[in-house]
Amino acid sequence: METLGSSTRGLLRRRWVKVLGALLLLMGFGWLFRVALLHAVSDFLVTEDAPCPVDAVYVLGGASLERGIRAAHVHRQFPGTVFYFTGSNVHTELEAHGIRRDESEMSQEVTVREGVPATQCIPLHMGTSTMEEADAILIHARMMHYKTIAVLSSRYHMRRIDYVFTKRFAAAGITVKRIGAPTDRFDERYWWRSEDGLMAVNNEYVKLLYYWWKY
Repeated sequence: METLGSSTRGLLRRRWVKVLGALLLLMGFGWLFRVALLHAVSDFLVTEDAPCPVDAVYVLGGASLERGIRAAHVHRQFPGTVFYFTGSNVHTELEAHGIRRDESEMSQEVTVREGVPATQCIPLHMGTSTMEEADAILIHARMMHYKTIAVLSSRYHMRRIDYVFTKRFAAAGITVKRIGAPTDRFDERYWWRSEDGLMAVNNEYVKLLYYWWKY
């Protein structure tokens, strides 16, 4: 019995040594290739389409400055494009100053300031979340008989945009193109070096998991 007990303990020790060695090897591998792995984490979120003519571009609410500037860049490539702006949230910082403009109006204001004619920038005042905006845009695009639209949001939102929009709109006969707006709040390539970058990537993965679970 003692011999059997010693043999069993020895076997267990060898197994634990192997497990520990494998974990250390994985940790070493992760550290050695940490930059490539961190790039892959953010690269997964960014899935864009090449710029092309569309019936309309829908600019989602939030990050009004970067999305408005990106909309103006699109306009310079395709001057006849009409832009619709969604987002009915009003930020508390604006309310504190007595400003009641919602996200759609803020993005429209930036886009017009960047040189896009006001007649081509139309706020829709709809949607407090990406899913609500998708519902509103689908109804609007159908009403306008659009066949190809683009959805413009922050670059890190593109994977979730693809999940929320593409299949639903395809079922309605509408093709969705994705346009990502870069940010200057942090270095997108080295997002983990700033608090804003860490929060942006972390929040997006949390939202992705929530959307996959709920929808």
